[in-house]
Amino acid sequence: MKSNKSEKNKTMGAILSDLRKKNGFSQVQIAQWCGVSKSSISHYETGETIPPLDLLIRFADIYDVTIDYILGRCYSDYNFSKLFKAPFVKRLTVGQLMGMINNLNVRGKNYLAETILLLQSSNEYIKDKKER
Repeated sequence: MKSNKSEKNKTMGAILSDLRKKNGFSQVQIAQWCGVSKSSISHYETGETIPPLDLLIRFADIYDVTIDYILGRCYSDYNFSKLFKAPFVKRLTVGQLMGMINNLNVRGKNYLAETILLLQSSNEYIKDKKER
């Protein structure tokens, strides 16, 4: 899961280009899968043209990221919708939870840390609203 400062300054086109290269796809392949021309893909990646919503959805599906990531609205390329597909465990002991955390790879641990920070900030927001 990436989250460095250089990611924050990327344009949508640069993000699309990086995702395509990171996944080892050519512009021709992406164009075929999306039903557009190679030159359209090139225009999206250089920022000359903004892709329509249906193509943004298709790009997100192909690269397994969120549309927010493509738009530069979040800096993590982790697809958070995966979390909701995981089975829910009602009861965990602290030992089981620690074991699960220890078994996570670096990307998983980073995602967990970001999720905890998001939960903390949302709890603070809710608490502030209730106090008003």
